[in-house]
Amino acid sequence: MNRRPLLSGVLACAVLASVSACAVQAQPSPPRPPFTPVVDMKELMVSIVQPAADNFWSILGETVTEKGVVDLYPKTDEEWGKVHQNATLLAEMGNLLMIDGRAVDNDAWMMRSAEMIEVSAQILKAVDARDRARMEDLATELDESCSACHLKYMRGFGNPAAR
Repeated sequence: MNRRPLLSGVLACAVLASVSACAVQAQPSPPRPPFTPVVDMKELMVSIVQPAADNFWSILGETVTEKGVVDLYPKTDEEWGKVHQNATLLAEMGNLLMIDGRAVDNDAWMMRSAEMIEVSAQILKAVDARDRARMEDLATELDESCSACHLKYMRGFGNPAAR
């Protein structure tokens, strides 16, 4: 039996499969549409970040009223759901800060934005676990990161030269 034609046929199929696979891989994917900031940084902070941060920080700890000490932590699934929602907004906000048209530089700005994402993602896990102590620790970490960014980039927050 002559195996040469069979072997030649198998080899030809292998070569054709390789060539067609390379041709498919060589086609570039279509470009993604650019991100388009709709509002400026101040509006973004006032409309999204500040309310989410205020709602998150408002549930930490206790307060004293005429009736005595009141625990501020959520008690119902609905209340915890609202805290989850605000932690999610804070986590995703870091991504919005890094898009072209908002990112001030590729240095401290990006580092602080990435830090906001990371700490807020950890806060989200702590919220879902109902871990009060961890939430408080992470809230302090997030506050320090935000304040450091504001000191560098926000005019009137300690840096008169900021934009």
